[in-house]
Amino acid sequence: MQTNERTALILGVSGQDGAYLADLLLRKGFTVHGTSRDKETSSFPGLRVLSILDKVTLHSTVLGDFRSVVTTLQKVQPGTFTILRHSPRSDFPSTNLSRRSTA
Repeated sequence: MQTNERTALILGVSGQDGAYLADLLLRKGFTVHGTSRDKETSSFPGLRVLSILDKVTLHSTVLGDFRSVVTTLQKVQPGTFTILRHSPRSDFPSTNLSRRSTA
């Protein structure tokens, strides 16, 4: 499988950590793909608040389903990927999420 070095795949982009990582990678010039169990029903609050929802290519992928993960990896062919899992302590209301400055 040929990989695209400047393409990143974030498995679990719908949470706070995934949103911040997507924002960072976009600012570094990466093409960013992200997954959620169901991209059609997820609201992606972190991506919305950071105003990057339209800059991330979204895929429906079930981490517990090997074929689902392999299919996404084959489609995206990322140079790097990260798996982020939900932790009850990392829940955040969208009002607490704000764009970080890199000044």
